[in-house]
Amino acid sequence: MQPAHPAHASGAVASTWLAPRDVVIIGGAGFIGSNLALRLLQDHPSCSLTLIDNMSAGGSMRIADLAGDQRVHVHEVDIRTPRDLAGLLPAGALLIHLASNPNIAAATTNPAIDFDAGTAVTNAVVEAARVSGIARIVYASGSGVYGDRGQALLREDDACLAPVSTYAASKIAGEALLSAYAEMFDIPAHVFRFGNVVGPRQTHGVGFDFALRLMADPSALRVLGDGTQSKTYVHVNDVIDGILLALATDSGELFTILNIGTDEYLTVADIASLAIELICPESATRIEFGDSPRGWLGDVPVMRMSSQRIRARGWSPRVSSRDAVAEGICWVRDCLRPDGSPR
Repeated sequence: MQPAHPAHASGAVASTWLAPRDVVIIGGAGFIGSNLALRLLQDHPSCSLTLIDNMSAGGSMRIADLAGDQRVHVHEVDIRTPRDLAGLLPAGALLIHLASNPNIAAATTNPAIDFDAGTAVTNAVVEAARVSGIARIVYASGSGVYGDRGQALLREDDACLAPVSTYAASKIAGEALLSAYAEMFDIPAHVFRFGNVVGPRQTHGVGFDFALRLMADPSALRVLGDGTQSKTYVHVNDVIDGILLALATDSGELFTILNIGTDEYLTVADIASLAIELICPESATRIEFGDSPRGWLGDVPVMRMSSQRIRARGWSPRVSSRDAVAEGICWVRDCLRPDGSPR
């Protein structure tokens, strides 16, 4: 079974703010970054694109189809040194900062990873942006900054930010740095708090993990937690639509925060059943649940967030949470081996 969903046509969202100009994507070989790079090149043929990534999550595979494009400049570097990074940033460019620790659960044994790969990296990015004369920064935050709030509907002006993971703490630190640099040095910034982003080219996530486990052994699927965890899942192209729309409808504020997520929620048990349906429908797969509502230390079991602010600008998701997760699982099935390497 293939997931049924409407195709995302190039140019579906006006993004005149971007064209023509230099764009830099930090984390450009990652999941969101590689999809965004493709969209920008399709929509803006005159765009000059700089992709900066340490390739720690197998990024070279995700940008292989950009090789040879003279508009694209790829730099494989460690970006924690502002001076080194500044030399790669064209003055007046739009800088899109997507880099962070891709393995949230890794912090349970190495909590410093989120400072090193998150807070320190963002500090380097904003300082390099100041030195280089970057025109605007876009920053990928996440819903985890709100903390564990149960069924509460979370909005951007919510004053209670109480993270329960070092990953979310690093995202809050990044938001604070962008706010400070916006005010002190007049560098406008857009912060996007995403739900769980899924779709083709993904590097991690519950559907991604389930697909690989089932490809390796369809007889049993081990689930972290009791399966009741319930969150929103949003297609990567819907996320890109939201970013581009926000830039195209910029209000002129120095610092803007926008949630992006669907109003639909899936449980981990739902995703486990979907993964079995898509990966090994003929197998009598045994699902082995844990006994905790949390998948790991720092996990937020239930997340509900409002996207009314970006919806008021005309955005709405074109792919349901279920279809978005399904497409991501199918991409893993069709493009990766059980060990996560490309086919």
